Amino acid sequence: MMAFLTALHDSAFSTWLRESETVWAFPTVLTVHTFGMMLLVGCAWVVDLRLLGVARSIPIGPLRPLFRVMWAAFWINLATGVLLFIADPERKATSMLFGFKMLLIIVNLPLNSTATSMLVNFSVTATDNCGVQSLSVSPPSGSVFPVGTTQVTATATDTSGNVSLPATFTVTVRYNFTGFFSPVANTPTLNVVNAGRAIPVKFSLSGNKGLSIFAANSPVSGVIPCDGSAPAVDLTDTVTAGSSSLSYDAGSDQYNYVWKTDSSWAGQCRQLIVTLNDGSVHVANFKFK
Repeated sequence: MMAFLTALHDSAFSTWLRESETVWAFPTVLTVHTFGMMLLVGCAWVVDLRLLGVARSIPIGPLRPLFRVMWAAFWINLATGVLLFIADPERKATSMLFGFKMLLIIVNLPLNSTATSMLVNFSVTATDNCGVQSLSVSPPSGSVFPVGTTQVTATATDTSGNVSLPATFTVTVRYNFTGFFSPVANTPTLNVVNAGRAIPVKFSLSGNKGLSIFAANSPVSGVIPCDGSAPAVDLTDTVTAGSSSLSYDAGSDQYNYVWKTDSSWAGQCRQLIVTLNDGSVHVANFKFK
């Protein structure tokens, strides 16, 4: 591995990126990488905050173009990140902090269980030119992680006594959500329904996970443009209810969120956004008449 890194470091392209005096080499790559990160994180914050209930007067539908911006920023960051690595491969590959940065762990809860946490094993390694003497990870591998995202912090000490800056990665434990069940049709289908009726929104998490499964301020709905090209189905299996409520049926292993709609929504298209406390977001589209 070190022979490959040395050869990459000594290549003409790596040398040009690292040592060229032209502004189009390392300065441009680093600047584009920084702006790509700003776009990616900034757009993600805008969408996440809106889904969490901030600025509810802003419709959710018009935020969809931000996903195209985020994907573009992601690919820009990936490309420029590779170039930054090529510019200094030996140092980055042997950096303790660089090794920590690359970690992200997502696991699903066991099927057909009531578990809302699970034991997660992972491996954390650090490399350094002087050699690594100790590695501290909290929470350590083999810990029981609750549903949702938990931050893990790692610190390494080399044989010369130098301590790395704390580096972090995340462990995310997710429910087994497979989509909405009848009578609600999943996206991109528009569910056509009378405004003011209560809609049974059914789904499964593969076991009874209790009734505290929603994130704060969830579920919510917002106005979206009515897409005339989207398939539409009439949703007739509605109920009468004074307010929204959540229940669980053990026989069918299904949650039933009775969504009380408003009669003033007639003529609107709206998106129901169900954010679970594992951080996952699930949506269904409706057209009210």
